[in-house]
Amino acid sequence: ALTTEGKLLTTEPQALTTEGRLDIIASLGKDLQDRLLMLGSRSNAEEIKELVLEICADGPKTLQELALIFQKTENWLSRGYLKPLLDEKLLTYLHESMPNHPDQAYVTNNEE
Repeated sequence: ALTTEGKLLTTEPQALTTEGRLDIIASLGKDLQDRLLMLGSRSNAEEIKELVLEICADGPKTLQELALIFQKTENWLSRGYLKPLLDEKLLTYLHESMPNHPDQAYVTNNEE
């Protein structure tokens, strides 16, 4: 379970907390903060992919954290964005040898 300052967070869109989302966004750089807060509900795919890569370059992020940041379901984010970025080798797993690791997170691949 994802926690922020002792609070349990869920990744279903209707249950996402604005406070939890803002806590995570506040940990990012100012430019990323501004871009995420301006992100519309119908943003284009390339913009979202670019933001995912920049967020994960800032430090490892779990699927739950990313879903919270983007206010989308884990399934939507994983299928539509994370899997394609992994396939393109732009994103990697923190625990590469164990894709289903309980503490799995995503990091931007800097080896290219």
